[in-house]
Amino acid sequence: MLVSVRGAWRLQVGDIQSSSSDQEKEIAQESEIKDKYLDYCSALIAEHLLLLSPDEIYLLAREAHRSDGMTGEPSYEDLVRLAQVGISKRLALPSFQEWVEEYKENTGKFEDKFLALWE
Repeated sequence: MLVSVRGAWRLQVGDIQSSSSDQEKEIAQESEIKDKYLDYCSALIAEHLLLLSPDEIYLLAREAHRSDGMTGEPSYEDLVRLAQVGISKRLALPSFQEWVEEYKENTGKFEDKFLALWE
């Protein structure tokens, strides 16, 4: 609120705190929505990864390994990472912006898809 102090207009401290508090809430909400998006994508990738046999995971990872121009045998960690990358390409995951728009239209549609990693 603006108040007059000796003829000059000043902003009261309460307004600044309120504005700061609103900004903090907005930042927290943005952070939560990003975390939910990552959780959603992770859940889809994990679901598909679990459906693959070890041989399918290996083939998917080798394909990604070669397409990245890498040579030699990938480590176990590389196999898992490359399989995740391959699955994410196959799934055609939505961009963050696309997901946010869809999430805001119907949050209930996504609630059972989360792994709850964002909490």
